[in-house]
Amino acid sequence: MKTDISCDTCEFNAGTVCMGSGKRMDNGKDIYGMPIEEAKKMFPNGCSDWGISLLDYIEEQESN
Repeated sequence: MKTDISCDTCEFNAGTVCMGSGKRMDNGKDIYGMPIEEAKKMFPNGCSDWGISLLDYIEEQESN
């Protein structure tokens, strides 16, 4: 896979918040609804719920 695993390329990035599921590293609460800028800092390499966004998937397929 050529796509970098990060919040920027994640299917759960809703622009302003994270819609993924998992545990925050600072307080153990769920990451759902977490501000995306905060998620980017906490999970620079994506989290365990990361999945490729549709646009990034299409770009990756077209580059093959």
